[in-house]
Formats: sequence, structure tokens, C-alpha cells
Amino acid sequence: MSGTPRDHTSSRVERITCVHVHSFSLQLLLRLRPSWREGPVAVVAEDRPHAPILALNRLAAQEHVTVGMRYAAARGLLPTLRAAAILPEQRAHLLGELFLALNDFSPRVEPDPTHEGSFFLDPSGLAYLHGGVEAWGQAIAQRLRGMDLRASVITGFERARALAIARTHRGVWLVPSPEREFQLIAPLSLRSVGVPSPICDSLEELELSTVVDLLSMDRGALTDRFGPQVGALHLALGGGQAPLLSPHIPHDPIQVEHHLEPPEVDKHRLLFRIKSMLPALLRELSQRALALQTLHLEYSLERGGTCHDPIQPASPTLELMPIMDLLRLRLESKQFHAPVSRLLIRLEGVHARRTQLELFRVHERRDLEAGAHALARVRALFGADSITRACLQAAHLPEAGVQYERAESLCFPDSSRAPPPPDLPPLVRRLHARPIPLRSPDPSDPRRWPDLVERYGLVRRRHGPWKLSGGWWARTIERDYYYLETVRGALLWVFHDRPRSRWFLHGAIN
Repeated sequence: MSGTPRDHTSSRVERITCVHVHSFSLQLLLRLRPSWREGPVAVVAEDRPHAPILALNRLAAQEHVTVGMRYAAARGLLPTLRAAAILPEQRAHLLGELFLALNDFSPRVEPDPTHEGSFFLDPSGLAYLHGGVEAWGQAIAQRLRGMDLRASVITGFERARALAIARTHRGVWLVPSPEREFQLIAPLSLRSVGVPSPICDSLEELELSTVVDLLSMDRGALTDRFGPQVGALHLALGGGQAPLLSPHIPHDPIQVEHHLEPPEVDKHRLLFRIKSMLPALLRELSQRALALQTLHLEYSLERGGTCHDPIQPASPTLELMPIMDLLRLRLESKQFHAPVSRLLIRLEGVHARRTQLELFRVHERRDLEAGAHALARVRALFGADSITRACLQAAHLPEAGVQYERAESLCFPDSSRAPPPPDLPPLVRRLHARPIPLRSPDPSDPRRWPDLVERYGLVRRRHGPWKLSGGWWARTIERDYYYLETVRGALLWVFHDRPRSRWFLHGAIN
């Protein structure tokens, strides 16, 4: 899909079908790592030892690993546990696949924004082409099995009730009547139907743990005590209203494919070809009230193989010249080992902000837009991952205390959060990406360190040790940290790794 799907006007339907992919994150991870299927697997929030577990399979649960447990603690219980985090673009890609697949079975499909992997469909019309609603549901389940996904397909009468049944039942169900639909949801626990844990904790203090317990209470009293979210839940599960469906329309991708005959090797001519195709694509983008966020450029080479280059302007735009400038920079930095036989250009758009449509703008002295354009040029020249920012992490080891993530935008610093300036200039500890191995100091002269003396001179004074230990979940870590003050004024940060009996230089103080 390209851009943001537009909504149809919401309309009421007689019956509604809920398609729910169980443990969406876990199934996505197993699609990405099929070799992990036979062992214990977990989905974590981040790729770090203390990240919480978000989902896990049956083999991990049998070993007393639970959702919410830290990955390091889970590895202590189960050393064979494998885990990984899911990237946002991986989630979005699979949700897009699901949306397009379900559009083959109904022209009216609505993703549920509150439950990942859940969709609502209108079963009227196309269902009869499959021999009835139940056979239509079986066809949907079979299509998803072909995508290596397991889902429940529930056709009922109420939106929230159909979702509750889909979350707690497996397979394809055609609910025969509203009364039977209520019988199926009445004994279900509120936690199992997706009610947030904090709300469940509050309700359980009043011994309200199931759907029928909740519906036995007065809606107004629940709203006054627990807030509008609980009141809305009571209304949705209580039924009595025709379900509302707000389907989305998938856009055809805005793209063009061009076969080069003969294959082209000259970069200037390639750029001219691309420039001739872009205006029509940008016009189509503007007709959808979108601006260009990313231009995807794919080359097919004459001797086989393809290259993919995403080009991102500093901000969403419809102007041709800034885009061509970035394309020129990207092409100049590429080396093609064979002539290009095919070009594919695809535009990915977003809704433009109001400020992007203003004709005259007052520029501040520190111009964020100019900075963003400069970063976009660097990104076009050296690749999408060339601009990063450091993010502090709650990690056990100093070298894991900072991670670098892709920087997409610039912003002004928040001076209100800065601490008051100290009386003396602060010392800055500069760490090496990886500790550098050192030879042990000279036994006959402890001031002489073979790997340091040439650059920093003899060690005048050694401060320490400061001990760090842990890492039992992966590899035992026992370190003695020291500050080395040298005769040339350097202040070095070193440690002795006791299990390996090695010295390392971890950084310097400036």
C-alpha cells in the first residue's frame, strides 16, 4: 500500500466477522526465524538483556518463563531460550499483507486499532460465492494458513463480542444467534478478552472478573468509579446495537517500471530517465493529498541481481528539485558492476503538515529545516543508517550503556531539563566501542604499561579498584576498574578482567 488508506463513511451491518491472528508478535517472529520453531522462543521489547518479555510460545511457558519477565532472568531459568525484538517496519509489513489478503474476501475490511492482528469484515455479498458464510470463513482461514499464520474467524452479531470470542476460541465459528453469542462470552475472564491489566486489577477488588460479572453492574456507576473506558466496554459487550464498520480502501502503489533497452551504464543518463518519470508520479501523489516521504528506487542489473535505494527528503515534499539533488548524490556514490536493465520507482507518501504548504515562512537563526536538508544529503550519499544518535540504556556493563539508533529528524534541545552548571568544568568519560586489550604492567616497574607508555608516558598514580560483577545469565563478569593518572596529564580508565586474567583500556577522561 502507498500512503494512508482513506476511510469509507462508517455504516451499520447486520452481521460482522472478526479475524484475529493469535499471538501476532510471536507468529511474526517465527515467520522471520522459521528455524526457531522447535525450541522455546520469546518476543522481547528490545535487544538487550534486561528487556521485558512480551510474548512466548508453549515450550517456554512450560519452563516457568512468563510474560513480563526480564530476558536475563528467563535465560537463567532456560538457557536454550531464543528471543528477538520485532521492528516496527516488520509489523507494518505483515499487517499490510494481511489487509490486502482479506480484501480478496470482502471489499469492506477494517483493521482494529486497539488489538494488533485483528480485523473486521463485512460477510455479506462475497460470502455466498464460497457456498455460505461458514465456507467463506474456512477459505479465509486457509488463505492465512498459506501465509504461515494461525487465526480465528468468528462471524457474529456484535463487534466487541465477536472479538472476545475470536481471542478465546480457535478455528472458524458461525454464531447462530445473539443469544448464543452472549452465552459464549458470559463466562470469559476480562483479562482473556483483552481488558488492560490495571483495569482488571481494580475490577477484581470488587470480585468482577468475568464478562457476566461486569454486565451485572450499572454502567453509570462503573463509569463514575473507573472512568469512561470501562463504561464504553460495558456498552460494547452489553450488545443491543448493530455493529458499525468503517472499512479502509487500499491504494494501488504509486510506482512505475521502465525496462532499459539497451541496458544503461551511464549514471547521468540514468538520472535523466528517472527525472522524466517523476513528475507524473508526484502529480498522482498530490491528487491523493499526500507528500513524498520516501522514494524507493530499485535497479535490476543485466547479469542478475538487484539494488534497492530508499531516498528520504528532509521533510515530506512535492518539489522535484530537492528530490533530484538527493538522487544525484546517491547515484554518484554507487558503483554498478553491470549495466542497469530495469528501473522501478515507487513513492511512499504521508499527509503533509500545514507548515509545508505555507508560501512564506520566517526562518529562525537556528534553522531546523536547513539542518534536516543537510542530513538528508548525507543520508543520500552514505545510506539510510549513516545518521544516528546515542541513546542511554539501563545496562549492566558500561559499554552497553549507550546504543545508537537511526536519527530521522532534528529538534531543539530542552534547556529546562538541563542541570545547573557546576562550579568546575565537568569531566567527560569517552568510552571505546569495545574495550582494548592491554599487556600487563611491567612487574619490575608497575609504572610502566607497555601499550600505554609511548603515547601517555609512565603511570604516576593508580586509583581504585572499583569492582563490577554479574552477568550470570550469559557469562560471569568480574572486573576491577582503575583510573590511571600518567605523567603527561592523561587520565585513563582501565579494568582487570579476573576470569580471563587480562587488562583492558575502556576509555579516557577529558
